[in-house]
Amino acid sequence: MTNSLQRLVSHWELSEVLAFADTHSSQVFTAEYQGIPVVLKIMKPASDEQQSASILHYFDGLGAVRVIRDLPEAMLLEKLDPEPHLKAMVQQEQDFKAAAIISNTISALHTKRETKRPDGIRTLEVQFTELFDKARTPCAPSFHKAAGIARRLLSGEQELCVLHGDIHHENILHSKRGWLAIDPKGIFGERTYEVANTLCNPVDTPTIVHSSERATQLAKHFAETLNLDANRILEFAFVHACCSVCWAEENKQDTSYAEETIRTLEQLVSL
Repeated sequence: MTNSLQRLVSHWELSEVLAFADTHSSQVFTAEYQGIPVVLKIMKPASDEQQSASILHYFDGLGAVRVIRDLPEAMLLEKLDPEPHLKAMVQQEQDFKAAAIISNTISALHTKRETKRPDGIRTLEVQFTELFDKARTPCAPSFHKAAGIARRLLSGEQELCVLHGDIHHENILHSKRGWLAIDPKGIFGERTYEVANTLCNPVDTPTIVHSSERATQLAKHFAETLNLDANRILEFAFVHACCSVCWAEENKQDTSYAEETIRTLEQLVSL
């Protein structure tokens, strides 16, 4: 047990602590706190979820996991169920059942609140920084096209709100309170962007994701269920796919999956 973990276990008087996951952004443990099952999440120094606690406090359990206790470097969260799983639903030909759950979760997250939005939350323009940077260099035409679309979308942003910022099939889990989002990144911007990543997921399912018919149908579904514009959904999804390549390149990760996603979505949008 590391010193950091020992300190947190002592501070919150945790028991039954078991390692659960070790990701690029955090270490995750299951535990018991005051007799109830919880998840302990310890953020790593370079984590892209440093604002996660403030975003979850803003959502206040409506559409998102509840924060039980938190410190700058760690959180205690309510424990959710590992099954059923949205990615498995998609793999079992229940893609639009999963999409309906995602729609309902987003609706809850986007419920208007009186609470002031979290300080320091980044904007969509900041989210697209790496794409804009890449488009200023010699690169594939797709990135120039995406940067142009992104600038147009930003110039006419609609219905601004606090976004989860990383909605996909593995970031929505079931609980006794229903389906809840986890691991928010936190962005302030047009609510249409919230569904963009869903069109690029689940990962590791290329025959499903890399279908223009599927992307078109999902865009139509989210447009109808969330009162959005289907064309703007596809445009945001294309921009997001291009951003994903930029982020993967920065982290020296394989980009082939995201590049194929770009090719799938690009044919559905125009500059």
